[in-house]
Amino acid sequence: MKISRDEISTLVRRVLMYYIRRKEREKEDGRVLFLIPEYPIGLDEVIEEYRLYGELDALDLFYEGRSGQENTVLGIRVFCKENQKDISHVLSILPRYQKLEIYAPSLNFLRMLKDGEESSLFIRIALYFLMVGKEVNVRLPYVTGVLPEGRFGKSVKDMLCDLWDMRVSFAGLTPEFGEMVSMKEQQQADFITESRVEEFYARGCRQIHAARNAVVTPLALERAKELNIQIINR
Repeated sequence: MKISRDEISTLVRRVLMYYIRRKEREKEDGRVLFLIPEYPIGLDEVIEEYRLYGELDALDLFYEGRSGQENTVLGIRVFCKENQKDISHVLSILPRYQKLEIYAPSLNFLRMLKDGEESSLFIRIALYFLMVGKEVNVRLPYVTGVLPEGRFGKSVKDMLCDLWDMRVSFAGLTPEFGEMVSMKEQQQADFITESRVEEFYARGCRQIHAARNAVVTPLALERAKELNIQIINR
């Protein structure tokens, strides 16, 4: 059976497109998606820390509105919810993101997340990360331990506890210097102890990433169960 030139050309084009798209998909793997649902308070400081540790090329910022588009000069990919093409692109590569960060969300945003309000695109994205077991980290502009007493403080604390039970992690708006390094180190850790579990619990982390063959002490496992922390072996 003879193969025509047109058939050969079509086959070659298909093979080339396959490898081109495969290479493009590989570039998307392991990135971090930052949702900016409100005015990005303190975001510049966080970006500077990612710059310090050479992580800028792994960040994608997804804004609610058009504010903050100037961050493109830093080499960060910036998307906007007002742009349909940006929405389509982010959703198309959503499974390839490593984790999700949500910056300074309003209390209303947190309530919607707790209640699973899927009418909001950003809430749907956050719920997707939770449902597939990927890390969701919320950075708050306040310390939860010093919330005022009374109905308001109690309602906020109860809401945060519900989100905590949904495996949402919490941290300060600007991470401490060295935190990102320690996160890298703990991903390669080969020995997890009770004190290490408590250390990450104090930071608001709900997951501890350990080396594939890491040794986890019985006390660490017990403490992690008590604190509802997941130990993930990579």
